[in-house]
Amino acid sequence: MTKRERVLAALEHRKTDRIPINDSFWEDTLARWHKEGMPADAIPREYFDFDIVSFSLDSSPGFLPKLL
Repeated sequence: MTKRERVLAALEHRKTDRIPINDSFWEDTLARWHKEGMPADAIPREYFDFDIVSFSLDSSPGFLPKLL
C-alpha cells in the first residue's frame, strides 16, 4: 500500500498492511539517537518512513494584554 492508501483505509476502518505511523520526539531523544548512530542530517519523518506528517502553529491573534 502507498502511504495515502494506508491512511485512508485506516480512517475508513478498512484493512491495511500495517498501522499508519506518525510520532513526535523530544529534542533530548533526537540528540541521544544521534549519539547512538542515527545520521546527523537525518530527518526523523523520512528516516522512520512516517505515513502521516503533521505540523503545529500558533494561531493566536497575538494581541498585547491590556488592563481595562
